[in-house]
Amino acid sequence: MKPSLKTITLASVCSVTVALLAGCASAGGAPFLGNGSVTGMIYKNVKQPSQALNVAVDKDAQPVKVGKAKAISVLGLVGAGDASLQAAMRKAGITRVHHVDHRVMGVFGLYAEWEIMVYGE
Repeated sequence: MKPSLKTITLASVCSVTVALLAGCASAGGAPFLGNGSVTGMIYKNVKQPSQALNVAVDKDAQPVKVGKAKAISVLGLVGAGDASLQAAMRKAGITRVHHVDHRVMGVFGLYAEWEIMVYGE
């Protein structure tokens, strides 16, 4: 028995939808979070200390300023933003870093955010 055009079309649409929504707009990959991150396929909004730093931390610095920088992803097709430590430091005028946190938010693979927060002087 030959499948109908309707069956082939439905199968094609389902396959493409699954491929596009299978975590494509993810903001929680291993390069960003390091170890110990939680996952959430439908919704995720997690703030935690950043483990992978490319800036020296000065424990004598006081966390009196907070600089934030963010990048986003839409459907895994469009990604934009500068979520670098340098961008966050520049926005707040931070020259001495006390510590760094990051926040990851994702909604069902449709939209995701990666935000870094730098605390210091």
